[in-house]
Amino acid sequence: MEPLRPGPPPTVWSRRWRQRWAPPTSVAASADHGESFVDVTDLEVLSFLSVSSVDYWAYRPALQQVAAWYWTLKHPEQSGSVGERAARAVAEVASEGYGRALEFIAYRYALATGIIDETGFPEAVAAHWLTTEERHGLGNDPISISARVITRTLFVVRLLPAIDHFLDLLRKDSRLPRWRAMAAHALCKRDDLARQKPHLNLGRPDPTQLKRLFGARWGTQVNRIELARRGLMTEDAFYAAATPFAVAAVDDQLPRIEVGTLGPAPLSADVPERHFDFGSV
Repeated sequence: MEPLRPGPPPTVWSRRWRQRWAPPTSVAASADHGESFVDVTDLEVLSFLSVSSVDYWAYRPALQQVAAWYWTLKHPEQSGSVGERAARAVAEVASEGYGRALEFIAYRYALATGIIDETGFPEAVAAHWLTTEERHGLGNDPISISARVITRTLFVVRLLPAIDHFLDLLRKDSRLPRWRAMAAHALCKRDDLARQKPHLNLGRPDPTQLKRLFGARWGTQVNRIELARRGLMTEDAFYAAATPFAVAAVDDQLPRIEVGTLGPAPLSADVPERHFDFGSV
């Protein structure tokens, strides 16, 4: 009998797919009929953070992803995780703080790839991706403007690698079990209603109603800018992320949480300067 032929070695993309579709975790949650167990994937927890947060935590990981791309562009022979490559890029920048260094690297990336020239993005592009308050507050700062525009469009170009970094940070965050339990509680509300009213199509809510629901929770219009600030770069991404938690949101059972910095607790040298507020972008 011939021995089994070995399969092909794993590729970067196959590793990413395995990571994204990792097996769910079974979590105990209180239900109307007693305790229930809900299978929660890490991607669902990430969606939970996007639709439940009161801060714009996705900006920093997005900047780190751009910094990693910039490092690879300049040093294609050097590998490493997104965090490792971003740290190398930041180490070469003399800046007032970690956050500003990441913004400057995003500006350099836009220059290096030919997206912009030294003057930054055209006014029409900036107007398309910045809020009115941001346009007034940032003035003519091409670095801050470029960083925001780049991070609000990066998923459109490179969806899976960016999500890969977000999932890496999530799995290294000590708060993951607590967030997973919160997500399980919200998903349990959906499952309870599905059992009580099986005629409802809870998996396909009306898109307009879904926007109205979460717009009321967020206190702002659900548009391309707000979605991008939450790490949801398309309306399809918003629909997929918000749908599982819509029932909990309707019942006001979806918590409002402050994420802050996603990932392991930062070292003191890695804490952004006070003047750079990741939550205000």
